[in-house]
Amino acid sequence: RLADFTLGHPLAIQMIGYAAWNEAARGVSREGIPIIRAAHVAKAVDVTGTQLAINYYQPMWSQCDEPERELLRLLAEASDGIRTRSDVLGVLKERMAEPQEALDELVGRGVVYSSANAVSLVIPGFKDFVRER
Repeated sequence: RLADFTLGHPLAIQMIGYAAWNEAARGVSREGIPIIRAAHVAKAVDVTGTQLAINYYQPMWSQCDEPERELLRLLAEASDGIRTRSDVLGVLKERMAEPQEALDELVGRGVVYSSANAVSLVIPGFKDFVRER
């Protein structure tokens, strides 16, 4: 569950590690050493998801204009959150005047990763947040 949620993203790993440690420490005396178990990680994933929604997803979504939101929706539609660059720009050219501008803006803000072949959402869990919108 940890790997599925974090997708290797360093901030998400750090946040979940911190939350899992805190959760494990709840049941330990001052002299004891917390041992992180699967239940602690599951709780930490939930806590981290909530924190990201409040502190990152919602503010980022609010700051996006409609072309940027359209690009995010397109990426969220993909089961893995990844599309080819030519596919993204091709689909968006039918929906907006300057799709490259929206892509560049989201890449610049660290929301989207773009290479010659692929465009993907960067922050774990953001795909599900966008789908719910």
